[in-house]
Amino acid sequence: MFRRSKNNSYDTSQTKQRFSIKKFKFGAASVLIGISFFGGFTQGQFNISTDTVFAAEVLQGSAATLNTSITKNMQNGNAYIDLYDVKLGKIDPLQLIVLKQGFTAKYVIKQGTQYYGDVSQLQSTGGARVTYNIFSEDGQPHVKPDGQTDIVSVNLTVYDTTVLRKKLDDLKKKAEDPNWSENSRNEVLEGVHTITEDLDNNPQTEANINDKIILVDELDKKLVVDPRTDADKNDPAGKDQTVNMGEQPDPTKSLEEVPAGSTVAYKDPVDTKTPGEKDAVVVVTYPDKSTDEVPVKVTVVDPRTDADKNDPAGKDQTVNMGEQPDPTKSLEEVPAGSTVAYKDPVDTKTPGEKDAVVVVTYPDKSTDEVPVKVTVVDPRTDADKNDPAGKDQTVNMGEQPDPTKSLEEVPAGSTVAYKDPVDTKTPGEKDAVVVVTYPDKSTDEVPVKVTVVDPRTDADKNDPAGKDQTVNMGEQPDPTKSLEEVPAGSTVAYKDPVDTKTPGEKDAVVVVTYPDKSTDEVPVKVTVVDPRTDADKNDPAGKDQTVNMGEQPDPTKSLEEVPAGSTVAYKDPVDTKTPGEKDAVVVVTYPDKSTDEVPVKVTVVDPRTDADKNDPAGKDQTVNMGEQPDPTKSLEEVPAGSTVAYKDPVDTKTPGEKDAVVVVTYPDKSTDEVPVKVTVVDPRTDADKNDPAGKNQQVNGKGNKLPATGENATPFFNVAALTIISSVGLLSVSKKKED
Repeated sequence: MFRRSKNNSYDTSQTKQRFSIKKFKFGAASVLIGISFFGGFTQGQFNISTDTVFAAEVLQGSAATLNTSITKNMQNGNAYIDLYDVKLGKIDPLQLIVLKQGFTAKYVIKQGTQYYGDVSQLQSTGGARVTYNIFSEDGQPHVKPDGQTDIVSVNLTVYDTTVLRKKLDDLKKKAEDPNWSENSRNEVLEGVHTITEDLDNNPQTEANINDKIILVDELDKKLVVDPRTDADKNDPAGKDQTVNMGEQPDPTKSLEEVPAGSTVAYKDPVDTKTPGEKDAVVVVTYPDKSTDEVPVKVTVVDPRTDADKNDPAGKDQTVNMGEQPDPTKSLEEVPAGSTVAYKDPVDTKTPGEKDAVVVVTYPDKSTDEVPVKVTVVDPRTDADKNDPAGKDQTVNMGEQPDPTKSLEEVPAGSTVAYKDPVDTKTPGEKDAVVVVTYPDKSTDEVPVKVTVVDPRTDADKNDPAGKDQTVNMGEQPDPTKSLEEVPAGSTVAYKDPVDTKTPGEKDAVVVVTYPDKSTDEVPVKVTVVDPRTDADKNDPAGKDQTVNMGEQPDPTKSLEEVPAGSTVAYKDPVDTKTPGEKDAVVVVTYPDKSTDEVPVKVTVVDPRTDADKNDPAGKDQTVNMGEQPDPTKSLEEVPAGSTVAYKDPVDTKTPGEKDAVVVVTYPDKSTDEVPVKVTVVDPRTDADKNDPAGKNQQVNGKGNKLPATGENATPFFNVAALTIISSVGLLSVSKKKED
């Protein structure tokens, strides 16, 4: 801390030094460096008690430079501060300088004769100076190499854009009103944007600000009302509506949407006495009294069900045992588009007359249940009732088989014979047919096997041929696929395991063991190949995609990259009817027709504004004369984050019902205008509104007698009168207090 000595010098660590303000260059910026001491001001380690400046030359060695990167607040060696930014806490004077690593600084602002230790204390515009005390890493005042204390002073201009910004905000809100023409609105909004951008990025002077205020006023005059009628601005769409016969349709349900404040009505009444599709016209009357006529369709329907309108009749039906009856043949006739089915399955396992119920389901899903009769009969012959089983038989070459030995059992009285003679000239399993003739002359044909044997061994009889086979690496080949054909009942196996660990053509031997246990060895070739598909060789990565509601996403944009020649498609269509993050699967089909399924995310967004999604309702409000109504109480409800305000101030100087418009600004800055009613009442009583005045009265001075009294009663009369007046006064005061 600096302590002032008796000779007006300052003692710093027992060493007396003298300081003065000197000017030197930081790049292109002129800066004053030194120590100024201000009467009665204390900051940090400095106890400043006089306005004397002590001298010693300091030109180099400061730990601070000007922060010229903040062009709005530092230009040409001068600092600029907007009181608007100060009020928002956006300004820190310490950001106007750049310090060496580990160094700190404290500042004081001098404006006129006032000193401020915090920028938030600034209240006035005009010229000022900010002085920084620089501290080393150890928290002590920085002493430059020449032994001088490091202090930096910068000229400061203080200006205030608050009023201008308020005018810009007001004009922007005004210009966003859809009643202005589009060209004038765009011109004004572009001008507001240009001025705001200049305020946000460049320093200002009071003269500049005044010029811009005039420019804002000139922009305001450029707003021109859109001359089109509401009918010109809107094109309402019709919507089909269905009503019952005799009911009146609702014209509001015959339109998709109309602007708030519009009224709708059918041009002519809709005929609902008879069913059918009726043409109608809805007249839309807009708030400005312009109109649109919209052609619509109203479908008039008969509310009775099809079941109420029909009475189907049943019809008898006959079917064979085991057959299912046809429900359509159990009814005389049903309306087109109806379906019929038995309520419960009909039992056709046994013959007889069976009760059943046919359920008729009409096109409108109403139903009728019709009782019917189904007669079940047994139509079978002996052949139908029997199922003789064949039996294998073996004979030597040249011998004739016995047909009775080719069947397990047949009913008594039946005869059997081979349909065609069995060929026993050659060995092998021979197919044959035994014909069974039953007592009722019906017949069955039973396929059987007759094996004709040769006494030679199977190896002697056969010469199996090898066949090339291809398998994947790591798979074992099938020895049956390495031979052209072997006799039935033979087994085959490789003599030694085939090496499939490496690709290539491998030699192998297949051993054939015949049914009689004799064997043959057959040399064969097995080709081993790499089996991987394109799908095995690739691992495509998914990529997030965003689309609007109702739009279809592009599957190629849901993947990072796929091999050339591949095709991609969503496995199932992506639901874009509702917003949100949707899970989807993209199927990649490679050139070799192998596929991969890649899970991806598709985000569906709703492009509508908040104003499109909401339709706030107005609510009546009552206030006293002179009070301002609350716009939030003039609406039923608005979404969270919305702001509301009256479009124009409500006149509460006179009582009565006042029309007003509340402007709702949603979180996305879209707006709605809601017409409302505000009732202004006079809260005063009649006593508050009136002040009756007294009037002098002259009495008879000629000594005539007063009626029913005398001169002696006058004092009493006066006292009584005063008492009554006082009572009335007290009552009046009491009444006013109660009011």
